[in-house]
Amino acid sequence: MPGESDTVTGAERSNTLRLDDYVARTRAAAFIVLHENRIVMERYARGHDQHSLLNPVSIAKAVMSTLLGMPLDDDRINALDGTVGMPVSDYLAVKLWEPLSAHVIFNLEIRDMARYQDFMKGVKPALAAAGGRYLARGGAHKVYEGDWQPRRIVVLEFPSVAAFESFYTGPVYQGLRAVRDECSSARLVSVEGLE
Repeated sequence: MPGESDTVTGAERSNTLRLDDYVARTRAAAFIVLHENRIVMERYARGHDQHSLLNPVSIAKAVMSTLLGMPLDDDRINALDGTVGMPVSDYLAVKLWEPLSAHVIFNLEIRDMARYQDFMKGVKPALAAAGGRYLARGGAHKVYEGDWQPRRIVVLEFPSVAAFESFYTGPVYQGLRAVRDECSSARLVSVEGLE
């Protein structure tokens, strides 16, 4: 409670409380910590759990504090009376719904290395322009399970599945793909990343 030696009052601190003790001592029903758009910790008190229906006014205050804290944390505003510089809906669309990265895994068999190098000369700048980058390219590999016998493994990362698909189906890569198909055969898959 305010005034006790183990609580925070304004900028003045005395003893620090453990989170569980803080939640238990306040009227809080829930305490949720978000980090990089993910829930990293949840604590509930007074008989509540993740399925409880909670007071929407209290939740709204917490959400508004978070929405104000995000642009402060990103240095988009430098004071509580500053402006974000874009509509809140645009800021949230950028901040909260960032697409997940995409990883693309190729299994290649190269039949004509000289011609494949022609393909690589064109694909590298196109890949970079699309926001893609190599994570692995033809390095040593070892099969640990199954009867898979890959020849040459290439792993790419793109900012999103949409970015990869735009690159893959776009005119630049489709033109280069004809060269690739002349000198190699490929199997490929894409998978969404965790971030």
